[in-house]
Amino acid sequence: MFLKFGGVILLAVSIIGGFVMAGGAPMVLWQPPEFVIIFGGAFAAFLISNSWTGVKDAFRAVVKVFRGKHLNQAYYQRLLTLLYQLFELRRRSGVSVLEDHIERPGESSIFTESGMLENPRLVSFICDNLRLVALGKVQPHELESLLDSELETMEDDMLRPAHSIQSIADALPGFWYCSGCVRHYCDHGSHGWAG
Repeated sequence: MFLKFGGVILLAVSIIGGFVMAGGAPMVLWQPPEFVIIFGGAFAAFLISNSWTGVKDAFRAVVKVFRGKHLNQAYYQRLLTLLYQLFELRRRSGVSVLEDHIERPGESSIFTESGMLENPRLVSFICDNLRLVALGKVQPHELESLLDSELETMEDDMLRPAHSIQSIADALPGFWYCSGCVRHYCDHGSHGWAG
């Protein structure tokens, strides 16, 4: 988290510092009407181009960026331990005992101890695919393509907030240009050059 905030601060200091070093007056950068045009227009376009769910997902994604990293080594060790315990349970006790855990993961001691219940999408992915394997509904050679397509779908869903934010980022130069045109027109109009 410190790294992200440090990066934002370094970015601002570098840009403003470079501007001042080149002989610019920093107060020239303070243009509230242009900020209203650029950021207000971008935010309005963001609201128009996304559903309410998409807007909420995007804000949650931005908060996650600054909240910190929860996908660390300990998380992956807990995940691998969970998978090992489930596979070992099937090997030792059979499919019927495994079914009790994957049908009701919230009541399962294995899932509860792993701490993976905090990620319902992951738990659903594990249980759904183990259910297919345990019931023998899918052949081993079919499982790889099934997992790939499900992972691709999940990745598309998780990247949707980033794509909606990126589309607004791509439009920001246009809003900046509009604000510059408005500012130019207002400056020349105040000197009697409009028309």
